[in-house]
Amino acid sequence: MDRKKLLEALLFPHIAFLCILTPAAASFLIHSMLTFETNSLTAVISYVLAFYTLTAWCIKAPRLFRKIKAFKKENRYMLLWQEDARLRANVSLYIALIWNTSYALLQLGMGLWHKTFWFCSLSAY
Repeated sequence: MDRKKLLEALLFPHIAFLCILTPAAASFLIHSMLTFETNSLTAVISYVLAFYTLTAWCIKAPRLFRKIKAFKKENRYMLLWQEDARLRANVSLYIALIWNTSYALLQLGMGLWHKTFWFCSLSAY
């Protein structure tokens, strides 16, 4: 593998790799900040990994934004979503109805489980 391909693979990793690397780097960084000294080898490795992850995301961002913008312009469902205000309103109302009904059912279930009037009244509310 020549240097150009290696450099491109390091600077522009696949999006799935970045999505896996981000929480791993964040958790490793938090762990090293809580348990290790700042000048230990493990802390330095976690700093470098977090720096690499942030840099890779920043380099990848313009390409990602261009792809999202092209997707919004070309997809017929996205165009329909952007143009139809009634559709957006109906979808948001249905989502709110489903969310509130599920929350009311949760409160009712907790009221029946714990045998308390408080949760049942919250469910009815």
